[in-house]
Amino acid sequence: MQLTRPLNGQKTVCCFHSVQHFSKQFFAALGGVSFQGGRMDITWATIGKILVAGFATYILLPGALVFRDQVLWKVITTFILNDKLRSEVRRYARLADTWNKNYVGKKEFGEDSEQELFKHLDASQKLQDEINKSKLYIDRKSRLISLLLKHYKHEAPNPIADWKKQAKVELEVQSKNES
Repeated sequence: MQLTRPLNGQKTVCCFHSVQHFSKQFFAALGGVSFQGGRMDITWATIGKILVAGFATYILLPGALVFRDQVLWKVITTFILNDKLRSEVRRYARLADTWNKNYVGKKEFGEDSEQELFKHLDASQKLQDEINKSKLYIDRKSRLISLLLKHYKHEAPNPIADWKKQAKVELEVQSKNES
């Protein structure tokens, strides 16, 4: 086996005559390992380094990641998925339902009812503005959650979409009970 590396602009070739010689050189480079009389001596410090590396890799790192995820979800539920956002989602569902019932579709106005037409258009514009404000607030929070989940490589779905579906179902149930 030959390894080539540049040294001061010249090519230097190191030859390893056997795999055993290569392993001796490799372990000697680690430190704490010596070869005497055909046997390999490993110091307690090297064994300790290996144990600490294994402990850190297989116990500490996963524990730190679990702790990080717990803190992430605590921050998300405390500062983003709060009662204000939930009530805003419900408000958005109510406004959208009102819009669909009162302002979507054809509405007939008589020739003499210009005043009624302008009143209808003004009310629809105010409602549309409220819907847009509410949607903007919800979408901003939703994007923030999505960015956090993507950054920390979580596969969990964004719960705001579920809240929207739930609010819509609640409105449907409420309108059936009123009928």
